Amino acid sequence: MIGVNVPQACLWDIFFHMYLGDASLASLVCQCSKLLATSEDLQDWDASRYGRTIRIGSEYTLLELRRLWTAYLESCSPRNGSKQSAMRDTLDQGRETVLRKYYRGGGATIYPSLRTCGPLLLNAMRLQPKYFTNFWETVTTLFNSNALVALSHPNPTFLHSMRGEGFHVHYGTDPLSPFHLAPSLQTPAEESRTAHEMVKYALAEFQDWCDAFRVRAALNDNMLAVCFLLGDALAIARTHLYQRSNMAMSIPVAQWTSHPLALSSLEYDDHHAPTTFDVIDTSNLSDHLRLLNMLIVTILILSTASPWTGVLYTETLLPHRSDPTAQFVFLLAGIDMSAFSVLMGVCSVNHISGFTTICNTYDHVMNMAQDSFGLSGLQQSHHIFARTQPGACDPEASVSGSSSFSKPPALAFDPTQLAAVLYRTY
Repeated sequence: MIGVNVPQACLWDIFFHMYLGDASLASLVCQCSKLLATSEDLQDWDASRYGRTIRIGSEYTLLELRRLWTAYLESCSPRNGSKQSAMRDTLDQGRETVLRKYYRGGGATIYPSLRTCGPLLLNAMRLQPKYFTNFWETVTTLFNSNALVALSHPNPTFLHSMRGEGFHVHYGTDPLSPFHLAPSLQTPAEESRTAHEMVKYALAEFQDWCDAFRVRAALNDNMLAVCFLLGDALAIARTHLYQRSNMAMSIPVAQWTSHPLALSSLEYDDHHAPTTFDVIDTSNLSDHLRLLNMLIVTILILSTASPWTGVLYTETLLPHRSDPTAQFVFLLAGIDMSAFSVLMGVCSVNHISGFTTICNTYDHVMNMAQDSFGLSGLQQSHHIFARTQPGACDPEASVSGSSSFSKPPALAFDPTQLAAVLYRTY
């Protein structure tokens, strides 16, 4: 939609608002019709105007995309008035459930976009509750009641997902969390800092991002490509490993399904899509899949082309333990950090350097405030760890003085000690 010059206001509405105006709905319908017309199969998509920049990694991914685009069109059909009425009821009931369960009555004190305010966190403390409550009350970022009246159509992109039709929006959804809000809080006069000004700044940054993407995508150098691949995170990592090793393995796209995760030969053979990566960001999947499960498969697809490539980012958001140090030990299944680094072949940059550039003061402040006021809502503990080859942190750790890390040194263990480590892990 950025590439075909859809109006900026429509882009923002479709991506962030759960209700749409007439113009935004018309833009969504038009774009879905174009996408369906150019995606009968992977070859059609590759030959389309979208295929140069937006790549599809498997046939299953394309089928699911077409299912969603079709669902959006059917939901927006003017002949389907009863459907739209039902969608409106579903959206309102879902919104009300989130408000009642998490935000009314002093429940939660979680405002995700506070993290983007950086050192001006305290300047935003007064604004965030008003903004976030307004978002979940109106399911838009608008503060003007007259503008809200024009948004009468439920946004189908919030009501269709892998779980089927229904309201499955996460309670922590916050439209401002992707944006850098600190510059909007620099004014010294507190009364001039408003939630509306924060939204205006996010809109301006969103405009800059779209403009930059549009300019870059228009160049015919094939240097910008975003490949979409749908499946379980661990299954996708394993599939890339087998693809690189030319091993024919049939892995389901997810648990409780028999559909195989088959990578597109058009993308991976003809277009040479990568099977190893300079950077892998796993978000906070380790909270749900556990850190060891993530590391075992992702380390093997990190690039080892040079000492400085191959960085794996893992995050935690849920407080598995009250003490951050105890939480870290829990995530490593009780293994000593040094032994863990030796066994896995990667080390935490934070551990080697003894410091971190990531500030998580927000979580500590909010958790302390929640405890002091006796609130029983959700608590979070956000930590980001960068893991890489030891030589990337310590040049003395290079293999026999070589700059290549593709062949790590052979390790020798005392059998009893190794057995004890593995036993404690499992």
